[in-house]
Order: sequence, then structure tokens, then C-alpha cells
Amino acid sequence: MMTIKGRKLALLLLLVVALEILLFAGSDAKPWWRRRRRRTCSSSRPSSHWVNNWRQNFNVRCPNSYSISVWQSQYKSCLGDRIHYFKCKRGPFQYQDKHCSTTHYVNDYNKALIFRCPHNGVIAGVASTYSANTRDRRFGFRCCHKHGYIAHSCRHTFKMNTWHQSLRYVVPYGYYLVGAYSQHQDSKRDRTWKFEICQFSRFRYYG
Repeated sequence: MMTIKGRKLALLLLLVVALEILLFAGSDAKPWWRRRRRRTCSSSRPSSHWVNNWRQNFNVRCPNSYSISVWQSQYKSCLGDRIHYFKCKRGPFQYQDKHCSTTHYVNDYNKALIFRCPHNGVIAGVASTYSANTRDRRFGFRCCHKHGYIAHSCRHTFKMNTWHQSLRYVVPYGYYLVGAYSQHQDSKRDRTWKFEICQFSRFRYYG
């Protein structure tokens, strides 16, 4: 059974609600029980293993004799961008800086990206710059090769992500990353990705 004190408290709450209704009737403002907190859109990365914050440039490079083995990204709708993570594994051959070259950006904003390393090379680095106007990125690559090694048994992956969804691609054992292909859709403010991987063998010439 409700006590006299409890009844008074309930009556007071009803009076507060009624007052809110009278005050906000005919007004665009919402009463307190209908108000929602505004969602904040933080641009800070959730952990330090990501190589960039949202809307920031990055430049990742594997140690000599290594190539990219994991390509991962995560999308944030309120910022229209992705953060990225890369991992390297020992490549199919040993190389030094003199065996490597770095491309300029290989795609324009809002345009497709089609790239494969020349000279039987592997992808050993990825760089990217972000445009706030287009909410898109351009990408460049570092490729490394070694004379006497050739790529073979190459294959393309399926599309590795859908719009706004996370991407994580791990290069299979015995294969190495040699190419990347990406489509951009302006209405989605995002990119989908496919990759090309190859095996490598030492070339022997018998004269």
C-alpha cells in the first residue's frame, strides 16, 4: 500500500510532467523524456595498432626482405573514411633498398584503382592521402623485386569487403601480394577491394 509520502511524490511527478506538456505544447522543443543525446563522432583511432586516424594520411613500409601479408581496414560512417592496419611477412626473396621503387599515387579521388607491381615484384609498402572534399583516398605502393625470381600461379581474390563493412585479408601461405584493385562509389563514400597474389620461383636458365 502506498504511503502518504509516496503519494505526494507521485503527485509531484505528475505535476512536473503536466507542466512540461503545457510548456512545450506548440513548441518545436522536445520534453526531457523524449530528448536524445547527440552522438559524438570521434576521429581518434580505437587502438594504437592502426596506422592512421580517420581522415589522416599514412605511409607504411615493410622491413627489407618482407612484403605485406595482412591488409585490414575499418569504416566509420560519420567520418566517411577508414583506418588501416598492415602486417608484413618474410618475402619470397631477400632484397635491399636498391631493389625497390615507390610509385606516385596510382588512382584519382573517386576513381577506380588498378595496380600490379612491375618486374615480378611484391608489395612491400602502402601510402595513402585523404581528401575531405571527396571523402576518398589516393594510394601509392612500394614494390620490391629480385633479379632471377619470377611470379607464377597468380590469382585474383573475390571482393574482400562490402560498402561500409570491415575488411581483413590475410595472404595465404606460399603466396605473396603483388596487386590491388579497388572500386569507389561516390554515394557510398567508400571503396571495395580485391587483391592479386602470386607464388615465386627462382628462374634458372639452361643454355
